[in-house]
Amino acid sequence: MIPSVEGRTDHAPVLDQAMTWGSILPAVWSFMLAARNRGLGTVWTTAHAPLEKELAAALGVPHDEVMLAALVPLAFTLGTEFRPAPRIDRREVLHWDRW
Repeated sequence: MIPSVEGRTDHAPVLDQAMTWGSILPAVWSFMLAARNRGLGTVWTTAHAPLEKELAAALGVPHDEVMLAALVPLAFTLGTEFRPAPRIDRREVLHWDRW
């Protein structure tokens, strides 16, 4: 699945970029949760980014008007024994009331 958004953020001000990504991210996350509920696994990737223009051309997407935001593989998983991934201790990345 290739979520796309009209407009490009290549050289846009930070506020415009935030508003664009702030609209597409929740939509894709909802799709990913719905897929998981149906036994499908997904992952948000940006593997297409270096070749976005070529991929848009192959798909007939007008690259100057539409941004391919991600590439989301979608497949049935092998098993259902999911567990949290290893994480950095939150005290190393969380700051509360100070840096």
